[in-house]
Amino acid sequence: MSTVMDSPIAAKRPVSMAAIPPNATKDVVLAMLGAGTITAQSAAAWLDADTAAKVAAARALRPQNNLRCKVSEKKALSIYGLQRMPVTLYVEQWERLLAFADEVRTFIVTHTAEFSRK
Repeated sequence: MSTVMDSPIAAKRPVSMAAIPPNATKDVVLAMLGAGTITAQSAAAWLDADTAAKVAAARALRPQNNLRCKVSEKKALSIYGLQRMPVTLYVEQWERLLAFADEVRTFIVTHTAEFSRK
């Protein structure tokens, strides 16, 4: 009586993600998937991990807490790097806001316990 492991299909059964070489490229992984040497789940897991590694590398290259100024299309001043979208005000608005900076600082100190911080 033969077992499942003795069958020719079992001998060619796809293996796990561990069979993917550490320096494999997307083309190599897709070729292995096409040849049936790895499962679709293993290929998807490798592609997800590879994408996550590339995103992390791109974030590491991006300057952290680096503010920069730019003149917008409407000739206003945009500050980038504070949040996802730029903070854009006309020069007169920035001047009023900067003149009010001491009051903002005092307000922050006075109400520190009431704020949430990121």
